[in-house]
Formats: sequence, C-alpha cells, structure tokens
Amino acid sequence: MKQIIGIVGGTGPLASTHLCSLLTELHLVKSDQDHVPFVHISHPQIPDRSAFLRGEGENPTAAIVSVIERLQQAGATMACVACNTAHAPQIYDEISRKSPLPLVNLVATTADFVISSVPNAKTVGILGTTGTVSANVYALYFERHQVAVKYLQPDHQQQVMRTIYEIKASGPTGEHSKLITALSGTLLHSGCDAVVLGCTELSLLDYPTSKVMFDPVRILAEHLLERAA
Repeated sequence: MKQIIGIVGGTGPLASTHLCSLLTELHLVKSDQDHVPFVHISHPQIPDRSAFLRGEGENPTAAIVSVIERLQQAGATMACVACNTAHAPQIYDEISRKSPLPLVNLVATTADFVISSVPNAKTVGILGTTGTVSANVYALYFERHQVAVKYLQPDHQQQVMRTIYEIKASGPTGEHSKLITALSGTLLHSGCDAVVLGCTELSLLDYPTSKVMFDPVRILAEHLLERAA
C-alpha cells in the first residue's frame, strides 16, 4: 500500500496548493488509481514565522504540530511543512521532537538535490524571507557539504520580502517574476554557482529555464513522490 503524504499548508495558501498540484502533475500515471494519496490541511492562522524569528510574534510551533496531529488522524503516514522559514531551528527542532509522524525536511531535501545537481558548487545564493536569511536556514545544510551560502544586499533583500508578501496578499504577477529573475542573476553574477528560490511563494512565479536556479517546492514534490511510491 502506498504511503499517504501529509502536507501542513496555509503558510501561504497559494504555495501549499501549488505543492498539491505538483504532486499530481509530476506523477505520470495510466489511471486515477495510480496517483499517490495525500492529505492537505491549509491552516492560514499559523502564526507568521518571520515575525516570530524577529521576536515580534507568536511561536508557530504548536499550531504546526496540531496540524500534523490532524494529518495523522486523517490517515497520513508522513508529513512535510510547506514553508522554508518554518525550517529555522528555533521552530523546526521543536516540531521534529513533537511530531507524531516522520517528517520530510524541505530544506535538507533541497540542499541534497542542489549538491547532486551542481557537484562542484562552492557558493549557493539564497532568496527567501528575512526570517530564513537571518536564521541561516539553508546555511545549516549546505555547510555540511562544505558549500557556502550568499545573500542579497539589504536593499535587494527588502525587495524580495516585499514581493513575497505581495504574492501572499494578491497572487503572483509578471513583474514579480522579472524582479526575482533579475535578483537571481545578481547572485549568480556575484560568484554564486546556483540559486535557491528559498520561499514557497517564489515557486509560484514563472522563470526562464535554468540549470542553476532551484525551486524547493518542485524538488520536494518529486522527493515525496519517490518516498510514497
């Protein structure tokens, strides 16, 4: 029997719904019955992860663990959290301790995939929320492979943060795609060997085909399909 994927969603809602779509779109099957089952709970009331990391908001851990418990009750056999910032150790370590289900780590899965895809990489650029950047979420995993991470300058980081929250509020636009593509180019031109689109909202944008720009949501979807098959 196939495993049942559990998705902690709502952080934000468009992004976790996109993950659900990818689980179907990327799985080439002959019939409905061949698809991998999953349970998605979109709970937008989970407290803002970046605000918590700034010391300005409620800890989201209890709300996330509560959703995982509900996923288990619904039949899920493993779970993932569709939010990069929630993988900051100040949040994710406690989730891991309290989760009743095995967790698939979005950030660790992405780092492993990037390293295998660009084996000679020495520096990887990270685009994400200020919470993800300040907590060095991706650095914790890339440094295990002796790969450094690099971030944008503060003014450019503010543009990324503003874009993420605009997407959360009213959806992605072509202008958002152009801006994030340009900022990815800034990181690549500054010496990065690859760029990670380290916020699930950024995965909703359209980008030119590239072998050095990596979308964690798509990477997670492919990994979940392999795990659940």
